[in-house]
Amino acid sequence: TTDTPCANPAVPVKALEFYSGIGGMHYSLKRACKEGIVLAAFDLNNVANDVYTHNFGVRPVQGNLSTMTAKKLDKYGASLWT
Repeated sequence: TTDTPCANPAVPVKALEFYSGIGGMHYSLKRACKEGIVLAAFDLNNVANDVYTHNFGVRPVQGNLSTMTAKKLDKYGASLWT
C-alpha cells in the first residue's frame, strides 16, 4: 500500500486553494486525485477570478488573504492548504 494523499478514495483530499489564479492547483488536484475537492479558492485578481469561474463553475473568494485568520480557515475542514 501507499500512504499518498490520494491513495484512499474513501478519504478525499479537501483543499483550500490560495492565490488561485485561473485554477492550476484545482486542475492538478483533479488530475492527480479524482476524489480531490477544492473547498474554496482565494484570489484578489478580478480577471483571474472570472477565468476560474469559467473553468470550474465557482467563483473564488475575492479579497486580501491577510484578513483571514487561521481560525476562519480551519472552519473549512481542509486537509490541504495550497
